[in-house]
Amino acid sequence: MSSKKSSELAPLTLFRYQYSSLPITLSSADCAGKVFIITGANSGLGFECVKHLVTLGCKRVVMAVRSQKRGLDALALVESGTGVKGVAEIWELNVGNFDSVKRFATKVEKDLERVDGLINNAAAADGSWSIVEGMESSIAVNVVGMILLTVLLMPYLRKCVKKFGCTPRVSFLTSGLAWGRRSDLAKIDKDRGILNDVNDPAKWSVDGPLVMPRRLGFGLVVRHQLIRCLSMW
Repeated sequence: MSSKKSSELAPLTLFRYQYSSLPITLSSADCAGKVFIITGANSGLGFECVKHLVTLGCKRVVMAVRSQKRGLDALALVESGTGVKGVAEIWELNVGNFDSVKRFATKVEKDLERVDGLINNAAAADGSWSIVEGMESSIAVNVVGMILLTVLLMPYLRKCVKKFGCTPRVSFLTSGLAWGRRSDLAKIDKDRGILNDVNDPAKWSVDGPLVMPRRLGFGLVVRHQLIRCLSMW
């Protein structure tokens, strides 16, 4: 299918998916005694994921959140909604702050006895071009921050494999918006360096009502390429 055709179908596909009911394939047997980390866990899909994991009998579920207050409010809703207390817990993490990401990764290895799953759900979708950690915000958070966290945790995940004989999983939440921006990959000047190129506002800044989905979709396309490389590591 051409990129143009994919771009035209993406909004309709996204709308249809909102009304799709997908089965939850995890069972209590899969989750018993397991430890999961969910970023961006105080709202949306991250919040719902926490509730499912708590209900399925996980030993610990780390809700990684940027705001301590919003995190505690979400934790209260999880415990009141599921009736399960003492499983979910709040840890601070700002994926758009690389020092915060490094501190979080250090804390994971220090304070968690094991990690069975990392669910990268946190994301940024600003309506205008803004700078975070010296780069455009959606690239900093949705691409570099998420990949950095995963890379920093990979050595510990490998230790868990050897120690417990488990198979830790890493998941990235994404969006069909990426399908409409695949043609942008051909525009990247690889000799210039991918991050140098995609953070050039003169080349990539867009205006108008579609600024957020365009930038978000483009960032996800870039991230998909990095995840492919990471999966072979």
